[in-house]
Amino acid sequence: MSPGGALYIYYRLGEDRLEVLKPALRAMQAALAAQFGCDAGLMRRPEGDTVMEVYRGVADPAPLQAAMARHLSAMDFDHHLASGSQRHVEFFVCV
Repeated sequence: MSPGGALYIYYRLGEDRLEVLKPALRAMQAALAAQFGCDAGLMRRPEGDTVMEVYRGVADPAPLQAAMARHLSAMDFDHHLASGSQRHVEFFVCV
């Protein structure tokens, strides 16, 4: 198991937005994983448009989130969210 904790981020996307965003999200995750030495994953619910990003092995979530914010801004991420949705961010540590 990687040291540190895990960052879980979930949100709802607008209709058909996942396929449009997937290449940019995967590129962002690859860049963040390389920069911060964490493992990144992208998941979605079987039904609906809820997506979850997972980052495992995160020692300090603040610098990762700051770098992530720059990537999200560059892809105009908020424009792709479903109406009324926002990114929910939670950090957990192993016990």
